[in-house]
Amino acid sequence: MSDAASSRTRSRAGDRQRARQAVDQASPFDRALALYVGHPKLSCDDCYLVTSADMTSNQPLCTFDRKLASQTDARLLATG
Repeated sequence: MSDAASSRTRSRAGDRQRARQAVDQASPFDRALALYVGHPKLSCDDCYLVTSADMTSNQPLCTFDRKLASQTDARLLATG
């Protein structure tokens, strides 16, 4: 591999790492908004709960909300 190609590969890897860091450092509201945009059938409140649980490592988020559990990694609690 040429020096230029090797440099481009390292540059792309650095770009990906910076993008991951930006997402990790995003505010909970920014992350919740991104989740809401990707799952518009969920409420903003639900998206914030999922984001908050993820950012504080309070996993799994347990819920009675079937829609929330089906569209995220929240755990559905049994009723009845």
